[in-house]
Amino acid sequence: MNDSKNRVVQIPGKDIEQVVDIFCDAFFEYPVMKYVLGDTTDYDSKYRKLIHFFVLNRVLRNEYMFGVFEQEDLKAVATVSIPFKSVDVPEIELAKKQIWQELGEEARGRYEQFGTICSQFDVAEPHIHLNMIGVKKEAQGLGLGKLLLNHVHQFSKELEESRGVTLSTEVSKNVAFYQRFGYEIIGQAEVGNTFTTWNFYRPNS
Repeated sequence: MNDSKNRVVQIPGKDIEQVVDIFCDAFFEYPVMKYVLGDTTDYDSKYRKLIHFFVLNRVLRNEYMFGVFEQEDLKAVATVSIPFKSVDVPEIELAKKQIWQELGEEARGRYEQFGTICSQFDVAEPHIHLNMIGVKKEAQGLGLGKLLLNHVHQFSKELEESRGVTLSTEVSKNVAFYQRFGYEIIGQAEVGNTFTTWNFYRPNS
């Protein structure tokens, strides 16, 4: 682990559970999670399985997880995918089969519906996608989200083929936050008459 405070490091796949812990702490009330899981009496357990599935996709594809540590304590995380290089592997298909067996076909249908809605705002030129960014509740307001965002932007610049960064949010107050970092809205849609998704693109500057 990293002993330096407030420095972004790449997190290895073996530390997946620490990453899952951060996202579980940060996204518990997030609209997408509640929408996919629906009305269930076992929300906590299913929620963690869903978050684990999201992170496992990055690990199995050998994509990127960036984090900020304070001593040995992980405080903030961002996961990044590279759509123009992404390739499914057999392990991903097995993970998909397992997660939807556990969460049910209705959850799978809502998840795929959300993905279809967002896909209409795909960017044609090569780019990276910021899948999730989360800060532990106790560390929010300390600038760690900004630190991670700036690192992702620099990562995109240094990746020869990438022309920018995409992301989406389903929380209205985040819209202005991302716009301050140079993101432009490229699409907005209602999902299941339940919440709004905003999709953004930030060209490398």
